[in-house]
Amino acid sequence: MVGNVGSADRMNYTALGATINLASRLEGLNKNYGTQVLVSAAVRARAEHKFAFRSVDEIRPKGFAEAITVYELCGERGDSELTFCACWEAVYAAIRGAEPATALLHIADFLAEYPGDGVAQYHAERLRDVFLQPLLDHPVH
Repeated sequence: MVGNVGSADRMNYTALGATINLASRLEGLNKNYGTQVLVSAAVRARAEHKFAFRSVDEIRPKGFAEAITVYELCGERGDSELTFCACWEAVYAAIRGAEPATALLHIADFLAEYPGDGVAQYHAERLRDVFLQPLLDHPVH
């Protein structure tokens, strides 16, 4: 819903709804992933003929029944952007399907090629926590 919302004393032109809620949540997640523009699958589907996107994560926003796949807008479609995205998608497949130690190796290789990548660093830290948790659950005697 888009329009004037409020009372006669205080009125504001605004937008409300699930799409606006999701956009707000995605904007807030940029800080976590070290990204600048995160989008939903719907935005990606409408713009992927002109722009390059890469998978970032699956999230479960409050108020949504199902998980939402989140993508990063990497820039206009060009050879370097498409190469970067293709390299990342191979790593992301390992993150989604491989053992944590194997996925960490893929991320380390990616970070050697693209040092400082926020999304890769986020997933590396998360996987290290998963990988180390069983060790922390068993105290040393």
